[in-house]
Amino acid sequence: MIWPLFRFSFLILCLCTACSQPTARPSSSEFEGQKEQMIRDLLRRAGHELRSGKEDSLLRAQSHYELILELLPFEPRALDGLGCIAFRLGRNLAAEWYFKKAYEKNPAYDRSLEHLATLQLRLGDVFLAESLYRKAIAINPLNYRARNNLSLLLNDSQAPESEKKGEGIRQLLKAEVLFFDPAPEFHDQLLPLRANIMLQLR
Repeated sequence: MIWPLFRFSFLILCLCTACSQPTARPSSSEFEGQKEQMIRDLLRRAGHELRSGKEDSLLRAQSHYELILELLPFEPRALDGLGCIAFRLGRNLAAEWYFKKAYEKNPAYDRSLEHLATLQLRLGDVFLAESLYRKAIAINPLNYRARNNLSLLLNDSQAPESEKKGEGIRQLLKAEVLFFDPAPEFHDQLLPLRANIMLQLR
């Protein structure tokens, strides 16, 4: 009678011990690798939400960016994304704060300057916008969006043969070259660029 009872008690002890064993925690380097992969995935999904145009897309994108900031506070790409959301909602002061903070945290992040330039255009400061577009291009010559936007700004001049118009056409042609290589999935969006080039060359 004692032997079966002992076996039962031993079995219970083993089961309880097994239940209390902590699961193996990933090492610090493994966790950092997983976190970086998760941040990249969240950024990709947030960008998709921004482009989707669905009714709740901005709110969903915001939740992605906020989660990134919980994983990595002051992550420039997430700050810039929140700035884009504020810009779309017409919250200019908030957008400006996010864009400037993103640039402050990473002065090599050209997208924040490009977006800040677009905001300055909305606010009517054409000279500051032009300066910011040029600065973004100087940081990253492959930024075709900044080149395209700068070309539109320069080609807005009333003088048909102005020096700025000529530079605007050159920036637009460079944007077209860059548009093909890094983003072939956006070929349909190239049509307005081509139309603008032909209009300016007339």
